[in-house]
Amino acid sequence: MNKTNQGHRNLFRRLLGGSIRTKLIVGIALVHAILMSIFVFDLVERQSVFLKGQTVSQTTSLAETLAANSTSWVLASDFIGLDEVIHSQSKYPGLLYAMVVDKDGCILGHTDASMVKKYLNDSISLHLLHTQPREIILLNNSKLVDVAVPVLANGQHIGWARVSISHQRLLDNLKLITRDGLIYTVFAIIAGSIFAFFMARRLTGGLQHIVGIAERVSHGELHLRSQLNRIDELGTLSKDFDSMLDSLQQRGEELRQAQDERMIQQSKMAAIGEMIGAIAHQWRQPLNAISLIVMDLKDAYEFGEFSKDYLFNSAQKTMEQIKYMSSTIDDFRNFFKPSKEKVVFKLNTTIKEVISLVHDQLLKANINIAMVCKYGAVSKPSEERYSEICTCEPELMCYGYPNEFKQVIINIFGNSRDAIVKNRQRYAMDAKESGEILVALSKIDNHAILEIKDNGGGISEDIIDKIFDSYYTTKGDEGTGMGLYMSKIIIEQNMNGRIYVSNIEKGAVFTIELPLDSVDSC
Repeated sequence: MNKTNQGHRNLFRRLLGGSIRTKLIVGIALVHAILMSIFVFDLVERQSVFLKGQTVSQTTSLAETLAANSTSWVLASDFIGLDEVIHSQSKYPGLLYAMVVDKDGCILGHTDASMVKKYLNDSISLHLLHTQPREIILLNNSKLVDVAVPVLANGQHIGWARVSISHQRLLDNLKLITRDGLIYTVFAIIAGSIFAFFMARRLTGGLQHIVGIAERVSHGELHLRSQLNRIDELGTLSKDFDSMLDSLQQRGEELRQAQDERMIQQSKMAAIGEMIGAIAHQWRQPLNAISLIVMDLKDAYEFGEFSKDYLFNSAQKTMEQIKYMSSTIDDFRNFFKPSKEKVVFKLNTTIKEVISLVHDQLLKANINIAMVCKYGAVSKPSEERYSEICTCEPELMCYGYPNEFKQVIINIFGNSRDAIVKNRQRYAMDAKESGEILVALSKIDNHAILEIKDNGGGISEDIIDKIFDSYYTTKGDEGTGMGLYMSKIIIEQNMNGRIYVSNIEKGAVFTIELPLDSVDSC
């Protein structure tokens, strides 16, 4: 054992011995190795800054996507729709949480369902709620990135979308890069020392060249290589050095490519989530109608009312719902796009399509709905579904956004339904008395006039002038105050029309005036 140790010490002395020139070359090689180490750590630091920047960019992009996809759900206070949008992004790598809150800090949607309908109370969130609507990086430390983006509807601030992503994957990748860098650095120190010891003068010029390349690469010129075409040790060192640079550059490219792929996949997931959410939202009512038809068939059979005609009519109603569900797949894309092209559409047919969605739900709430024509047109009972929903011939033709117009009609029907139900709860009308919603179409000069009347008790004169204001609601925590505000924006700004409300006996009437298309009937 002692002889072995003595042999090692002698070898060490021989390696350190020799001429001053040899020691100088060894020193130069060590300096070179140190420079390479600096380069590696500098490269790792640059990569760290780059990856952190990418994480912030991805978090911001994800928050912007969430804000854009959440607008319609926030306006409608649709917790289910928001849940679907948020959970479509829940598989994003490193996602800590995603949430949508209103301007008051109430959580409308969260990846943790238990947080929904709670209020934010931490200092960062409270500061956010009092901040002007803009993109904000709330936190960006070694552990996570937290970004908030305002949810806007036609320029109006209606809430915030927040996304937080962990830096853990970033830290793991940096550890791998650092490890590889240290390995290559150790290799470079050993190789440089051996080459300097044996090659002496010949190494000086080549090492200086490599050091120069290393310095330039450390300053960002990652494409440079030493390219010393020699068959000696210096040539080998040059090839190894270039190989190390290739490996580091390839690793950086792989990391960037992986991040790009994750962003593309996230974009696809967001689009799929929006698609599924839209279809699911549009399909709920027709699926419920089909369910009622099936249950009605069972009752008809049990009570002896089942017949061939009865079966035919039920099948026809079912096919109508299925046809609507099928057409929804083709229509829903434009339905949710913020910017759509205006088209000429049939006013009567569009309203009938909306009524077909809510008819069964209104009947279940003991509310009757009917539609009449008052402009000299022939009023024919509908042969498709409900006799009280007439078809006006010729139809009035308007120019605008039919899908957005449908949302306006749905909002008004919903307000009328809620008013009638609330009127019953206040015992202002008999519990057995039927609610009534009447849709009347008329024409004055070159404008179509749509009136939607109900017997829900009307609107208090103290607030009737405020109901189209943003965030004004009479429904307490159940309302957002955005439905009628958005209806006014759609009708008056997007379709050059007018919408207003007034009280009538036993209820209220919403009036919509729309300019007729140049070809105003068909």
